[in-house]
Amino acid sequence: MSGLALGSTHVTLQASDLARAEFLGFTVQNETYAVSIEHVVEILRQTNVTPVPRAGRYVDGVLSVRGRLVTVVSIRALLGFARAPIERKSRILLSNVGGETVGFVVDSVLQVFHLTPEMFEAPEVLSNNPPEHWLGIARTSAFVLTLIDLGKLLSLALPNRTED
Repeated sequence: MSGLALGSTHVTLQASDLARAEFLGFTVQNETYAVSIEHVVEILRQTNVTPVPRAGRYVDGVLSVRGRLVTVVSIRALLGFARAPIERKSRILLSNVGGETVGFVVDSVLQVFHLTPEMFEAPEVLSNNPPEHWLGIARTSAFVLTLIDLGKLLSLALPNRTED
């Protein structure tokens, strides 16, 4: 496939965008996902997150990162999975979303994948009516990755947040 043209509700990825695409792979509920590496600011080991009363069902709390408060959300909850205990492999992906740094708790981080256009397929391969946060899928020799847009995922769950 020379490029990926997605439906009007999805972000459009062109072959030129994918020529040197790098995505960070991670797991949630034994499923493999990936986000564009350019949206990942930092990966933190699981640390103490301070709960915030009435913050919302997706929000785990806040975390201080070098003196700045970061909202931490459960990507499990955002994706519709049940919450699970934090494991040794759990990580927090810090991402810039709408000008704000947000932490997304994932079960584990896999690796950075260097993906070529031939590896991509439209999100309709997985579902006739895919969620807006799905960018598509990518097939590697070892994984099938669901590519997601963290900003869109967060804006769908927390409408008062703005997207990038």
